[in-house]
Amino acid sequence: SRQAIVERIMDYAGEPFNLDDFYANDAAVLNTRASVAASPAWVPNPSSSSNYKHQHPIIMGDHPVLK
Repeated sequence: SRQAIVERIMDYAGEPFNLDDFYANDAAVLNTRASVAASPAWVPNPSSSSNYKHQHPIIMGDHPVLK
């Protein structure tokens, strides 16, 4: 979940996680009401997606040590 990702990043940074700050800055929560009302349903385009080749993730430096 987005919350778990933010908690992990904050832990790596040595910063405390605050749930109220997370909800205040969570773009998905902020945009949910506006995007549901304003945007049409997403329809995939099979002609463009069949030509797409997925790339491997780029690893930048050492992996974090998991606790």
